[in-house]
Amino acid sequence: MNIFVFVSTLLLIIGISTHSLIEKGRLGLFVPKSYKGYMIASRDVQGQEEKYYYKKAPKPKQKKETQEKKFENPIAKEKEKNKSNEINFENIHFDSRINIWPLFSSEKASCKDLYEITAELFRVLYSKQSFFEKGMEYEILNNLIEEGKKLLEKEQTICLEKIKLSSPLKQMSWYKMLKGTKKYKTQKDKGFDSILEYIELFPSKTTKIYLPLASNNLLTTLFNQDIANEIMKTQNIKGKYKAIDEEKVRQIATKHHFISNRANFWDFLTFNKTHSQSSLQPLSSTDKDTQICFKKTLHSAS
Repeated sequence: MNIFVFVSTLLLIIGISTHSLIEKGRLGLFVPKSYKGYMIASRDVQGQEEKYYYKKAPKPKQKKETQEKKFENPIAKEKEKNKSNEINFENIHFDSRINIWPLFSSEKASCKDLYEITAELFRVLYSKQSFFEKGMEYEILNNLIEEGKKLLEKEQTICLEKIKLSSPLKQMSWYKMLKGTKKYKTQKDKGFDSILEYIELFPSKTTKIYLPLASNNLLTTLFNQDIANEIMKTQNIKGKYKAIDEEKVRQIATKHHFISNRANFWDFLTFNKTHSQSSLQPLSSTDKDTQICFKKTLHSAS
């Protein structure tokens, strides 16, 4: 045997083994560190949530004061109330989701628009990723519905994380969609969001999307990128969040010559919520070591 070939092969095997061990070691350190950062941030937000509800809890009734209350200026009082309801735009977690439950509980023909919106969402979020091939949005969605319906025959409710797709390739792509990346800036094509940020399975025929809290990607799915950017800009008033109304959204859509190919498009949207803007309470925390950020918006009773 040629000694040169033997030595080269041996060195190649050692190199591959060393690289594999280093990569495993790196991941072994990165994954626990990321998880620890996520848990620290989420626990901090949980602490903020507990403090918030503690302050909101009814206080014991006090005895009536004998002295008359000082005169309060109603105009100044209203201004102070409005000021206290102001929320920094950067603190808002735009968490509106599409409820795709009807895709699993009804016939596909009766949910055609919901089906197409969900497929478009897959394209907007993942079409630029290496694991996502052209046309895969329909393959994954069809397989997801098929396997989900099988689970529904055995259980009353299902969750997206438990649905296993029939093809290993599709399953791997679906797993990546579920997981997302820890740090992502989708507008700069760096990383990608988890699909769980955009869809949910809630046993209900209601599929309305609360538009004022729809993210830029969800708005792009429903309209287009230009309209999405303008809606987000309209809701940002000098750094403060101001929920947009239907009239303004229709004006923006008309301005950009938007015409939906879905007959009942506006029926998918709602601008009314049982919780007013004054009851929105954004919470967030960032772990200093990993820079992993955890955000949550409370929809508390007014």
